[in-house]
Amino acid sequence: METDIVRKKLKLCEMTYLYPNYNKGQHLVVSNLTGATVLVDDEMLDILLRLKEMPLSLSDLPTESRRRDIEKLYESRIVIDVDQDGFKLMKEHIEKIKLRDELDVMPVVTTQCNLACPYCFEEKTNEYMDYDVIKQTVNHVVQRIEKENIHHLYVGLFGGEPLLNEDGCREFIIELIEATNKRNVETKFALITNGTLITKNFMSFISRLDSFFVQITIDGPAEVNDKRRIFKNGNGTYDILINNMISLSKYVTKLIIRINVDNSNINSIPSLITNLKKVGLDKENVFIDLERVMANTYKNRFYSAQCISPDNYNEAILPYVLEFRKNGFKTLFRERNRIRPIYCWAYTGKHIAITPNGDIYTCLDGISDKRFVVGNVWNDPPYNEKFNEWKEFNPMNFEKCAHCSIVGFCGGGCGAEAIAKYGSLKKEPVCSQDKKTYIGGSVLPSDLRRIFLQK
Repeated sequence: METDIVRKKLKLCEMTYLYPNYNKGQHLVVSNLTGATVLVDDEMLDILLRLKEMPLSLSDLPTESRRRDIEKLYESRIVIDVDQDGFKLMKEHIEKIKLRDELDVMPVVTTQCNLACPYCFEEKTNEYMDYDVIKQTVNHVVQRIEKENIHHLYVGLFGGEPLLNEDGCREFIIELIEATNKRNVETKFALITNGTLITKNFMSFISRLDSFFVQITIDGPAEVNDKRRIFKNGNGTYDILINNMISLSKYVTKLIIRINVDNSNINSIPSLITNLKKVGLDKENVFIDLERVMANTYKNRFYSAQCISPDNYNEAILPYVLEFRKNGFKTLFRERNRIRPIYCWAYTGKHIAITPNGDIYTCLDGISDKRFVVGNVWNDPPYNEKFNEWKEFNPMNFEKCAHCSIVGFCGGGCGAEAIAKYGSLKKEPVCSQDKKTYIGGSVLPSDLRRIFLQK
């Protein structure tokens, strides 16, 4: 904080959102710019409303106590200098986020899958990432590490079903560790799997790594899951998934149990909660992630009638998030609904997926859809103009976002949805599922407010 704040004229930052009547005599103040959340009383709310209409200095405030309160709000950028532009500050903040020294790499070690889930967004082929592509992909990653001074690397083995190419998974991990061993890079590995092909040998292999996460998807109790997460012969996967999740929870740093939610399974979630708790999966290293099924690609566009509207999803899923927490489970809901000036890491250019032929994608939802290809690891240079379209995306460059005080909640919405709707990221962003939740009636639902304020 600057020492001459006493002489400054101050205003309410344009990126500050006020939620009156959070509770009797209390009001919620949220900065989309910094993520700061503060509860204030009636008098302070009146002061903030005055600051919204006209600039004030500290000397205009009624008491020394209120002056100290405003100084704290100034530090968190809820209140800013009168000559500052909150929207411009947000645009600059987003560009700074893109400079972080992190890189996410998702090697698609195979496009083949042993399941036939009805809502899947990927075209299933029989491609497998061979050693040459693994080596070239690792070389590409190392080049980016050196060029962009990356110090934090996240590698998520992806498919299809990656364990159909278990040898490729092992080779990629070993090659990358050897290539980055002498570089100052913190590396974390993960496996995004349908959970049906877990072996004791693979669990033993990953247990020797410093950090390894696994995500497995289960879509409800047996009678629901076994109509959605099915083998190609129509048989269900529920019993296999439960047994493998129990085993994996003993070996991995973090086990994420993902539930793909739509209108056909949302009401079965309470039964799944009971079942998961009964088998002891309410563990310290187990997290629940409830994700909305989307129909954005050519492969699954027919499934859209089953999808929950993005406007309604957060409020629809909230009771089940609370029920999971009530039963002792950790959830990723608060992380998904945090202040996020960038909706998705794909907008930074530092989130890439590489398919078996070397094609590069920034968006996982677009894998196998040529509209989403942004380059190839064999090309020189490796990236095309579509990559720049993703990397340069900033919601503050668009009229509908440039003066929206809650853009920090949605970050410009989902790029995959924008491409599905407009064919490009250049037309305009698609408002995300958060918008209605956060501004509906100008007051957050009480339970969502409670989750949002948890630290």
